[in-house]
Amino acid sequence: MKSSTFKRIMGNMKGAYLSYGVGIVGLAITGFLIQATLALLFLNLFDNLAGGSFQAVLDSILNYIIYIMIIIAFIPFFAYLADRSAVITTGNIRKRAFGKLTRLPLRYFQQHHSAETISTLTNDIAETEKAYSEHLVRFLASIFTGIGTMIVMFILDWRIALIPVFAGLLTILVNSIFAKRLRTVSKDVQAQLAHVNTRLSNILAGMHVIRIFNIQNLILSKFKKQNKATLAVSQKRIKRLSLVESLNDLVFTIGFAGIVLLGSLLVLEGLTTIGVIIAIVQLQNGVSELVRMLGSFIANLQASLAAGERVFELIDQEEEPERYASATPLTGQGSAIALQDVIFSYESDQRVLDQLSLAIKHKQTVALVGPSGGGKSTVFKLLLQYYPVESGGMHIDGKPVDAMTIKAIRDQIAYVPQDAYLFNTTIRENIAYGKPDATEEDIITAAKSANAHDFIMELEQAYDTMVGEHGAKLSGGQRQRIAIARAMIKGAPILLLDEATSALDNASERLVQSALDKLMKDKTSVIIAHRLSTIEHADCIVVISRGKVQEVGTHETLLQKNDGDYKRLYQRQLKLSD
Repeated sequence: MKSSTFKRIMGNMKGAYLSYGVGIVGLAITGFLIQATLALLFLNLFDNLAGGSFQAVLDSILNYIIYIMIIIAFIPFFAYLADRSAVITTGNIRKRAFGKLTRLPLRYFQQHHSAETISTLTNDIAETEKAYSEHLVRFLASIFTGIGTMIVMFILDWRIALIPVFAGLLTILVNSIFAKRLRTVSKDVQAQLAHVNTRLSNILAGMHVIRIFNIQNLILSKFKKQNKATLAVSQKRIKRLSLVESLNDLVFTIGFAGIVLLGSLLVLEGLTTIGVIIAIVQLQNGVSELVRMLGSFIANLQASLAAGERVFELIDQEEEPERYASATPLTGQGSAIALQDVIFSYESDQRVLDQLSLAIKHKQTVALVGPSGGGKSTVFKLLLQYYPVESGGMHIDGKPVDAMTIKAIRDQIAYVPQDAYLFNTTIRENIAYGKPDATEEDIITAAKSANAHDFIMELEQAYDTMVGEHGAKLSGGQRQRIAIARAMIKGAPILLLDEATSALDNASERLVQSALDKLMKDKTSVIIAHRLSTIEHADCIVVISRGKVQEVGTHETLLQKNDGDYKRLYQRQLKLSD
């Protein structure tokens, strides 16, 4: 999994491999050259000092300083190439992840909290980026520098060079032992951070409920508990990282002491010079940097790969298909909407729709009524193709759903829910989402038809007014009229209304109902109604209960049934209103 995740991460560097390669190779070469130049500078400096030639010392220092300045001048260019490639790679990963998000079925969003998904798209992608923007760049540069300095050390004195090489191999062994454990705990840290984000999201979204019920202390207690769990996992990771780094430092210290001890003996025996010892001590920085980087690289890479796995878990989710199959062919295909013997369950052990059959004619207004949980909203979700039917058949505009793409079906449907969602952008954009290529005239015409133009023009920025999160800057009636304008501009032949006026005051309801009447004209309209007084003039009323159609008829005919479900619902509401 480790290598495959890393390959997938680097596979997103398409179009930037060359600049990335040039950048990290350039950084590696310049890093080695600086270390080697400094080592040779010290070698010449101390040997010339021992020889007593001040001019030789001065010439040596000036020459090497010029060399180092020339080398350093190239570093910003190579760093730019590597950083540019990293930015492109992150952009590609983010584009894939966000693109996947728009193609996921509704079931995914019902099973995953929005904060968890946001954490994947922000925290996890940011952590994944470090794999190639920081860890790999530094590690590869350290490898080149480390190998290069080892070669120079062996050239200067192979006996002393064996000590840092042995210390490096020992450190590599230590880090490889801890690699898998760090990977596991790093993934746990990312998961716990996602849980914390979920808690925060719930608090922000439910702040009004928290205040109303005075449950601040309870909510804070639950958050502290989750935060404590996150802290515990983070501390566990820190402990393991600290242990690895401590062992690395210990091995480095032993290696340094070995170089000094053996070097001193060789100098006393006349087998080497002080300049060589100082040069090797300097060159050991390259080897120790490689070893230290290997330790931190393995540890930090585990965190990046763990985050990468979470990102690819999202990217690998099964997408919403192009079309859903209709399990059973229908006989009558002339209806605008037809469902026959439809069976559907959210959970496998409980049917929500149980052989439900329904036929709606073109330009007919049909109301769906019945007790909560009876299946009315589920019918809407199936019509909108949020889910496939388990059994039964479905036709839209006389065509079986498996002969049409989901996009084609949704293009024929406009939907106005009870609490319309508005994006945190301008009123103009919110209306235009119904028809992305809409002109300014189209937008204004739709707003006028939805009885929204007048209140929009009273706002300081008119159509350029930002509506706030979920449309918080507008009243409920204003939000509904914007949503109706959005549905109007779409111009779809089928209209689904989910009790679009139930949460409004009388004045707003009149304005919204007037807009809905215009919207429903010459449309096939299906209305979910909780207040039966609003659908008395519907062409047809369908009573749905226990997942089946129980009654069908007009308001008058259904009231004539002495023991009918509709009559009982209607009389119950009359009593409640008295």
